[in-house]
Amino acid sequence: AQSLIDRPDGAGGDGDVEIQAGAVKRLARLARLFRKRRIDAGALTLASPEVKFVLDSESLNPTDVQGYTPTRRTRSSRSSCSWRT
Repeated sequence: AQSLIDRPDGAGGDGDVEIQAGAVKRLARLARLFRKRRIDAGALTLASPEVKFVLDSESLNPTDVQGYTPTRRTRSSRSSCSWRT
């Protein structure tokens, strides 16, 4: 999904991919809108660290865990919870 969001509008190529990219971009905009509305309505925002697992190339077993900070606006590392009063 991230590659479709990052894809420039009118990048050419397959028409189906253009349709999918447009749909994913609209969904991402809606997600940002709903997130903003939840926060504006008093949702509690909790920071939760993300981790990245380093896997062994042969067995695919985890060999290490590293902290990970998303660099893209669309990847959210926050959880929110609305409190009703």
